[in-house]
Amino acid sequence: MAEVLAGWLTSAVVGIAKDKLASAIKDQANLLWNFGDDLEEMNSVLESIAAVLHDAERRSVQEMLVQKWLKRLRQTALDISDMLEDYQDTCHRLIAKKPKVLSYLPIARKKIAVANRMKSMREELRKTNKEFRDFNFTQGCSSTTSVEQHDDVRETSSLLPEKPIIGRNEDKQEIIKLLCASTNNDETVIVAIHGLGGIGKSTLAQLVYNDAQFKNYDNCIWVYVSRNFALKKIGRSIISQLSIEGVQQNWDTLHMINQCLDKLLHGKKVLIVLDDLWEEKDTELGKLRSMLHVGRKGSMIDVIVTTRNEDIAGKVSTSKPYKLRPLKDDRCWEIIKMCSKFEQKHNQERLEQIGLDIAKKCGGVALAAQAVGYMLQSKDLSGWTEINNNDIWNESSEDNGGVLPSLKLSYERMPPQLRICFSYCAIFPKGHNIAEDDLIHQWIALDFIKPSKGKEYIRQLLGMSFLQMSMQTSTTEKHIAQYTMHDLVHDLATLIMGDELITSEVASKINNTRGQKFCRHALVSKYDHGTKLSTILPSKVRALHFSGSTILDLACGALSFAECLRILDCSGCSGILLPASIGKLKQLKYLSAPRLQNEGLPRYITELSKLQYLNLNGSSHISALPESIGNLRCLKYLGLSGISGISKLPESFGDLKCMMHLDMSGCSRIGELPDSLGNFTNLQHLQLSECSGLKVIPESLCGLTQLQFLNLSSCRQIARLPEAIGNLVNLQYLIMPQCYSIKELPKSFKRLHNLLHLNLESSYILEGLPEALCGLTALQYLCMRNYIWDHNLEKDDLPVAMRNLTNLKELDLACSLHRLFDVEHNDSYLDFIGTLINLEILDLSDNELNYLPESIGNLKRLHTLNLWACERLKSLPDSIRGATGLKSLGLEGCSDTLIHQANSLLHYSLTLPLFMVRADDISGYSNLHLLEGEDYGELDIRCLENVRYLEEAQRLKMSTKQNLLTLELKWTSYADRHLEDKDLLEQLLPPMNLKELFLEGYSSLNFPSWLMDLSHHLPNLTSIDLTDLPKCSNLPPLGQLPYLERMCLSTLPNITKIDKGICGGNGAFPLLTNFYLGTMERLEEWNTTYPGEDGVEEFMFPVLDVLEVRSCPRLRLKPCPPKCHCRRCKPAAIAATLLQPPPAA
Repeated sequence: MAEVLAGWLTSAVVGIAKDKLASAIKDQANLLWNFGDDLEEMNSVLESIAAVLHDAERRSVQEMLVQKWLKRLRQTALDISDMLEDYQDTCHRLIAKKPKVLSYLPIARKKIAVANRMKSMREELRKTNKEFRDFNFTQGCSSTTSVEQHDDVRETSSLLPEKPIIGRNEDKQEIIKLLCASTNNDETVIVAIHGLGGIGKSTLAQLVYNDAQFKNYDNCIWVYVSRNFALKKIGRSIISQLSIEGVQQNWDTLHMINQCLDKLLHGKKVLIVLDDLWEEKDTELGKLRSMLHVGRKGSMIDVIVTTRNEDIAGKVSTSKPYKLRPLKDDRCWEIIKMCSKFEQKHNQERLEQIGLDIAKKCGGVALAAQAVGYMLQSKDLSGWTEINNNDIWNESSEDNGGVLPSLKLSYERMPPQLRICFSYCAIFPKGHNIAEDDLIHQWIALDFIKPSKGKEYIRQLLGMSFLQMSMQTSTTEKHIAQYTMHDLVHDLATLIMGDELITSEVASKINNTRGQKFCRHALVSKYDHGTKLSTILPSKVRALHFSGSTILDLACGALSFAECLRILDCSGCSGILLPASIGKLKQLKYLSAPRLQNEGLPRYITELSKLQYLNLNGSSHISALPESIGNLRCLKYLGLSGISGISKLPESFGDLKCMMHLDMSGCSRIGELPDSLGNFTNLQHLQLSECSGLKVIPESLCGLTQLQFLNLSSCRQIARLPEAIGNLVNLQYLIMPQCYSIKELPKSFKRLHNLLHLNLESSYILEGLPEALCGLTALQYLCMRNYIWDHNLEKDDLPVAMRNLTNLKELDLACSLHRLFDVEHNDSYLDFIGTLINLEILDLSDNELNYLPESIGNLKRLHTLNLWACERLKSLPDSIRGATGLKSLGLEGCSDTLIHQANSLLHYSLTLPLFMVRADDISGYSNLHLLEGEDYGELDIRCLENVRYLEEAQRLKMSTKQNLLTLELKWTSYADRHLEDKDLLEQLLPPMNLKELFLEGYSSLNFPSWLMDLSHHLPNLTSIDLTDLPKCSNLPPLGQLPYLERMCLSTLPNITKIDKGICGGNGAFPLLTNFYLGTMERLEEWNTTYPGEDGVEEFMFPVLDVLEVRSCPRLRLKPCPPKCHCRRCKPAAIAATLLQPPPAA
């Protein structure tokens, strides 16, 4: 399969070569050497071949000879591209030099070399052309023909598999909730499920379809759509599954089908599943929505659509599409256990360890887990080990659960350019976070795409789930998108690249350097300069990535063999030393060398005339840029972030007129920007955050009408913005928190009509803001957190201005209302919020609010409302029930009165992770049972004194909540109990993977057994808090927790001594760095050492960094205080006070 998949890259590669030939033919430089006839001949041959490539790719599925021919053609086309780039560069350089008589000899030698190379390419192409004629390919054949001629073996039905479905119950409930949420809208509801091929979309749809809730519907209909979208076929399928008594079966035209559906669906409650939708055309999807009565009042149709493409999901859905995530590893293991009949096997303990490892390799895809599970049925221990170590995970196989074939179908349907862009992603290591700009610039450097197509291709790959949004998006620049690849998708890309990609781990000599003659891309990890790169890489390598080196030290001449190199990416290394010979890489277009260790930027870099991308971020050793940097006339991206040594920019800097992205964040010594910055008329992205020395923004910046992004955060010395800033008509992002010196916005600010994102956090702007906001009608995000306002200004102006922001989706007014308005009367100014009908996220945290406006019920799209630390707020308005989209209500730090009222007014899940236990006097039970099906990452359970029966806690099965990482368990001090706290806590054993445990208000004398053996039950704890335990006189042996980093002991009135008992044995607290002791008035003694092995005293906290001690008046330390930094306590005071004897009683 690898050769077949790789063969489908040929169209794109040949297309690139054709474009270069056409360019060379038009280029007058070729007249210098008169190779026009050679170029015309090669172009003619490639055009003839290109006309039949679709048929060749189709036949390569079955014909090995065609596969080999496509591979040779691909290599020939790449060689032609390399030759043409070198040829044109040489011509241009010689013309520019205007050679004199004495220099004609080297010119003649160069001409002979080029002529020989041209002849070699021409002969190779002729040979390829002769072979292609022998195959008798058909012109104009579609590459999808072969697929369409076969029956679709992937057709689905509504029938559930015989085996139980694992790990999708929560997703099922979410889909049902989405359907039910719109039930009262009296019109068709379409919920689209999208995600990776093979991930379980159809299975999820089957689960919902067969749920008892839909048994009361008049009809439930399942339609398998497939890639061959046919509206008539869909309509007929729906009709055939409805009761059609008395209906004339005349369905020849779409009009007749729609008329028939109108009659059959009228007044009926119907569930329709449209499985596996591939159609992308808006017109066809519009017809489908019309057929399903979308927008028609009185309709009672619920529709579920499954698709791999996020774009399709967005177009067809009437609500937010639902992205189906991969299964967790433990769920894959459950599937493997079920399919392998694990319970019938011997050696279960050893098999489980192997099985868990195999489960991790399934990538969260149920089909992969099922397939390997079935394979393991007949295997013994050695068989399980063999499969675990097998290369099955890196190979395409029909035995691999249909996963790779399903991805192959998506890959096959890509246009040729998208195929080659996707397959190139194999050069990034698995799990790597790929920055959007970096990826697009690498595609451009390899001539895969035109610059304007980059974001479109990213969008398509995201929609097909071939790329996924990274969970580790940069915290400093959240707008900068980062992506990852699912492991199975990465495997597919690697498979396609085959021997055109080399991966080499030099340090351990793990290389797959077979077939070097075909290699064009390479990933080298753990490189040591003792190994010659030319021994592991071919001279034709075009893209070279380094990773895993502490300092990448490239010796002079290390890359001189790589004359075709276009991409050099060293971002995966901790630092890099570039050789002077870097300037000889004449084809280099992309250089990523962050954290450069050279004392200065090698001036030879400025000889790279084709360089388009240069990343020097974090290169703190650089104190100046070379004066010749203006020679980089093609440069479009320049990263200088964190180069704090630069104090000024060279005069030639303004010559970089192609610049589109300039990052100077953290260049703290730059005092001014040159007026020549106005030459950057193509600039779209300007990053100046934390340029703390910058005092003035030049007026010339206002001429950059293509600018879309401007970050001025923490530029504390800038006193004003340019008067003409309103000329930046394409500006979409303006980020300027902590610009303390700016006191006024220019009058032209209101002309930024395309501004989407404005961040004014911690700003002191006193004038011009209301007027400015009036013109920002496109604004979607506004942050005024910690905003400072002049109390002498009219307070009504701001609310009036904000009423115009009807497109706003996110508003952050945390800790600002009492500063914007009078402290006692700020609530009334919030009425404007009800006019922001598109608002989705509202943050009013840490404000002195007495009430929320009734108009908040108008916010139908609001899904997140944060009211953290609004201590004066006692209730929510009844109208908040009108905010039907609300999914998260943050009440941390609010009064219990508010929390109780919110829980009675709204669904309990809205306040999660905070959950208030309430007793039900009618049923006799508490509401604790509501948490039985929840598996959140965090839970804060309060008022546990209201639990009536132990069975309630037992049914929670807390230890099975595998997602739970943070757990807070709280009783109200001095409140009456129905149960002994110890007995209740015994039943609330958390899952083993818990990271943080908070215990508050626990009133029993002793702890339950699991708490006294935490190192066994909760070995992964990193933080523990024991607060307000009035009867506790002995602490659990916390010292044996191997990963504990933070410990808080507070308000434990009966603890008088901290000694070896808390250690639990030798080697106590190996990682504890933070320790807080507070409000322990009877604590008299802390023995900071304890007897270790052979009676030798060991320090209790060997790596303690921060110690906080408060309100412990009788405490003394012996024999000495721990070695640490004491926050909020002077070391001298600790020595003087804590070492003294306790005061007399």
